[in-house]
Amino acid sequence: MAARQAPEMPETEEDTLEPSRRPPLEHEILQPQITILWHPDRHLIGATAPVLWNSAGAFELSRWAPLFQHRNEAGSSLGDRRISRSPLLLKRQPQGAISLEPPSASMAVEINGSTAKCTVSLSRDSLRSGATICLSRRVGLCLHLSPPRGQREDDRLGLVGSSRCMAQLRQQIRQVAPTNASVLIRGETGTGKELVARAVHSLSRRAEREMVSINMATLGGELAAAELFGARQGAYTGARNNRPGLIREAHGSTFFMDEIGDTSPSVQVMLLRVLEEGRLRSLGDSRDQPVDVRFVAATDRALEADAERPFNQPLRRRLETFVLQLPALRERREDFGELFLAFLTEAENEFDRALRVPADLVCTLAAGDWPGNVRELRNLVTRLAINAGADGELPWNGFPADHYHPATAETAAPSAPRPRGPRYRDPATVNDSDLLRAMNENSWRVMPAARALGVSRTSMYALLEQSDTIRQTQQISGDEIRETMRQGPDLDAWAAQLRTPREALKRRIGEMEPGGES
Repeated sequence: MAARQAPEMPETEEDTLEPSRRPPLEHEILQPQITILWHPDRHLIGATAPVLWNSAGAFELSRWAPLFQHRNEAGSSLGDRRISRSPLLLKRQPQGAISLEPPSASMAVEINGSTAKCTVSLSRDSLRSGATICLSRRVGLCLHLSPPRGQREDDRLGLVGSSRCMAQLRQQIRQVAPTNASVLIRGETGTGKELVARAVHSLSRRAEREMVSINMATLGGELAAAELFGARQGAYTGARNNRPGLIREAHGSTFFMDEIGDTSPSVQVMLLRVLEEGRLRSLGDSRDQPVDVRFVAATDRALEADAERPFNQPLRRRLETFVLQLPALRERREDFGELFLAFLTEAENEFDRALRVPADLVCTLAAGDWPGNVRELRNLVTRLAINAGADGELPWNGFPADHYHPATAETAAPSAPRPRGPRYRDPATVNDSDLLRAMNENSWRVMPAARALGVSRTSMYALLEQSDTIRQTQQISGDEIRETMRQGPDLDAWAAQLRTPREALKRRIGEMEPGGES
């Protein structure tokens, strides 16, 4: 009797990448999807529709199709009268590429910030990153690859975004929060590590007590151990009273250590002992005392063995009992609209005015690189809101896109690999000459200079405060600033001449009175 033939599995794009030809698991299947980044009806922002190919390998996007589903609600079409009824045609191409053919109607179509008047092809790599589509300056979309979405759970964690990486992050938080396991939160600067730490604490059994947090980069010198572990009266010069220490203050709660990679070696050893034994000894004390603390730490750099800045590897392993990896903003481009809307709503509430946003502004920004991630986006939205016109329209024309490098519409050729950032550098090795050179080479902008030096944001501000060469803006007289301003209308030149950070100088100028000292 002939063996029964196994049913043939439907071919997917991922099947072609599987050497074993095994059927991929659900979470491994990447399906083209379209997410609304911006829409006049703000309620639709974040809604998603799967790209379902017809028998000819085509998909139509128009005013009435497809239906976008938001959260667990019924589907809605784009519906805007300025969107053509003639479809933008998507066609499936070899090797996972997709071509986009604009309609013959007069509707303006922009793909990745470039006007599309003929067929444009997007490679699979660009779809993984997410491609932006702007229709008639009214509706912004993101075409991306994502697993099929299930029903979205009610989110009470304060984490914005519907992307698969954010869904996975929420699931991991709910998984680890009820335990007492130590958690290490990894992610680039500005990705929201402290927000995630608070989410872990809020779902834990310790949530009734307030979480205690400290930025480890701010602890230096001999007092670091006393700040963390406490000290008995007379333990060191100036210790006039007993100090409980931050870890003891977190007894029964969560202790969050941001920038854990900047912890001094001696404190690392003491932290390891507390994590291993659940006991600590204050400076000047002769006895250990038990503490019940749940440790959560965060870092934006690698803690693995590094000759430039060694980190205690047993401590690293203790901290990373459970690791939460936060995605960069460029890795969750489909969430950009929801994030932009959340920050815009905050700004509208703060300034008590409605703000108008063109969709091509959101699309162009969504295609950017965003080295400062979500924090940088929030600051930008606030700045745009402050500069909005009398009619509430955000200042799009002439927008200073200094380091938002939108991608261009591309062919099926894979994109070039992303350049690696500078390696982490011990802030203690940065001298005034290094600091001055980095500020000069980066037009006196703090964050680009910090990236050039390879130090964290917090460490950079500490270096600026300690510098004998870089001047603190608030310590420069108003008369000297005005005299410098009379020499020309160039803020970069003013900052270089005064040897002070550009951003702080701009704020100081805005606070100065038109005449006299300030």
